[in-house]
Amino acid sequence: MLDTNWEGSLDLTGIAVTCNNTYTTNSTPAPTTPNTVLSEVEMVWSNDKLRKTERRREQNRAAQRTYRERRENQLRFLETQNAMWQEKYEALLATNRQQKVQLVALNRRLATLQSPSRVKSTLSTDPRPTELNIGSTSQVSIAN
Repeated sequence: MLDTNWEGSLDLTGIAVTCNNTYTTNSTPAPTTPNTVLSEVEMVWSNDKLRKTERRREQNRAAQRTYRERRENQLRFLETQNAMWQEKYEALLATNRQQKVQLVALNRRLATLQSPSRVKSTLSTDPRPTELNIGSTSQVSIAN
C-alpha cells in the first residue's frame, strides 16, 4: 500500500506547483526526486487525457451508430411511402384510362343520337306537341 502526501512547486505548462513528497510504504521507500514526481504527474495527466479521449471516441462511435440507424429507418420509411404512392398513382392512371375509354364511347353514342337523320326520326315519332300557340290567356291551342 502506497500512501502519498505531497506539497511543493512544479512548473507544468505555466502552472506552478510546489512539491514536498513523503512516501509511506510497507516496504522500501521510493526515492523522492523531482523527476519521479514529474513522471507521476505526467502519468496521471496522460491517463486522464487518454480516458477522456477514449470516452470521446466511444461517444462518437455511439453517435455515428445512432445516426446510421436513424438514416436507415428514414430510408425504409421513404421507400415504403414511395411504394404506396406509386401504387396509388398506378391505380389512378388505370381509372383515368377507363374513364377516357368511357368518355369516347359516350361521345360516339351522343353523336349518333344527335345525327340529323336520328333527330328527324325522333321528332316525327315524338307524341309531344312541337308548337304551342297562345292567343290569349283564356285560349291555348296546341298544333302538331
